[in-house]
Amino acid sequence: MRVFWRIVFAIAAKELRQIARDRITAALLIGVPLAQILLFGYAIELAPRQWPTAWVGSGAPDALATRAQRLLEDDHWFRITRSTTDLREAQRWMQRGKVSFIVVWPADATARVLREEKPEVRLIADLSDPFAAAALGALERALDAGARPSGQTRAEAGLPISVRIETLHAARFGAGEYLVPALAGVILTLTLTLLAALAIVREVERGTWHGLLTTPASAGAIVLGKLLPYLGLGGLLFAALIVLAHLLFGTAFGGPALWFAAGLFMLANLGLGLTLSFMARTQMQAMQMGIFFYLPSILLSGFMFPFHAMPAWARAIGELLPLTHFLRCLRASLLRDADAASVLALATPIAGFALLTLCAALLGSYRRSS
Repeated sequence: MRVFWRIVFAIAAKELRQIARDRITAALLIGVPLAQILLFGYAIELAPRQWPTAWVGSGAPDALATRAQRLLEDDHWFRITRSTTDLREAQRWMQRGKVSFIVVWPADATARVLREEKPEVRLIADLSDPFAAAALGALERALDAGARPSGQTRAEAGLPISVRIETLHAARFGAGEYLVPALAGVILTLTLTLLAALAIVREVERGTWHGLLTTPASAGAIVLGKLLPYLGLGGLLFAALIVLAHLLFGTAFGGPALWFAAGLFMLANLGLGLTLSFMARTQMQAMQMGIFFYLPSILLSGFMFPFHAMPAWARAIGELLPLTHFLRCLRASLLRDADAASVLALATPIAGFALLTLCAALLGSYRRSS
């Protein structure tokens, strides 16, 4: 028995030394739990506030309009992030997901108050996000004088107005209609990144990489040849997920602009996976690095939690993730009927990320082949 345990401890010591020598694995073993603690502890907000709101008025706000804006932001439910005199411009912002609420302030509000009339304020709410519905009641109370301190009369509150609520893009099937199409982006991120991450390092471990280098294939041909099968697989997977979302929740199929954005998104993830594959020395390392990228993609992209509710540092990281921008394309096209120009504008950062990762993969291929 003593010999048995001596062997067990010797093997355990050897395994610890091997882990310590593998710096990438050791860093990931520490980094993944630390990232989870930081993200769940500081970046995720389960009761989101500070909803981005557009203010539509005839010009510079007067005293009454300023009072209304202050009441709107008093409870930190809403934050006026954009102002315009054109309602159509504000509606374009809403289509692209830049704002979730629009306040349309009447031009003659002050004059009507002086005549002891109640001006009507329009509240336009985008309910494609289920979290926004919970904030709608607070918005109504803030603009209608119900948000005044207790004990004050409506006149004392200084906002003798009436509020007309208009809702757009309300989900017919609950949260599923909002989350299921977005799952297409999440699944593509996991599947394509991990498949591409294993592509090169698997060749190296099997000993077939050096044989591939003896062929006339250039580094560019190798990278492109590795990408094409997975790109076709990703296209089939995306089509199946969109059809499934349509059958279950009645979502649209999306136009050519969305499918073009999906192609860019798939290239971005494949390029990232190949870059990781050239960096890794083993398949285990490649898989760990892929999962390390996948974790913030889910939590910081706006897939499960509202993007605007995260702190500035978390939003800055989220803006660097292709999934963040692809989810905006998906929701703009499928839930808010955005036009092709809006969808393509939202996909511009994805194109930049795809170009960057593909160039990095080409560079890695040249280095590995030298």
